[in-house]
Amino acid sequence: MDYEIQDVPERSYAVISRTVPFADVPNVMSELMGRVQSWAATVPHGLHVCISSRTEDGRLNIAPGVEVEPGSVEPPEGFELVTRPARRSAVHLHVGPYEGLPGVYAELYDQLQRDGHTETGEPIEIYEKHDPVPETRIVWPIG
Repeated sequence: MDYEIQDVPERSYAVISRTVPFADVPNVMSELMGRVQSWAATVPHGLHVCISSRTEDGRLNIAPGVEVEPGSVEPPEGFELVTRPARRSAVHLHVGPYEGLPGVYAELYDQLQRDGHTETGEPIEIYEKHDPVPETRIVWPIG
């Protein structure tokens, strides 16, 4: 598993947060991304993203959204503004279907552990390209 260690700058995102059973992620993510895309079509924004993490009981915290400049937009009801601080992070580019991301996370986590890194925050997926083959950049804060 290839990745780079990078100093990632502070960034802000307008997101919709939900905690769902892993099996429900495809349906819920589709619904939330539809809401994000509808709102994002009306405001200046950067790339689409999703911040995620697992809960102790095996569910998934998901927060799809878009990158925004602080103070440039007012997120609508149901959205929240999240600012992620500048951090040292492991960065991996996944080229392939979104359905493959759970396996990519497991492989990346194992590789980071073998290389002596400790995760220090929630990873974020940055959806850089959708067609013809999706390209998703995973940015995972490490200590």
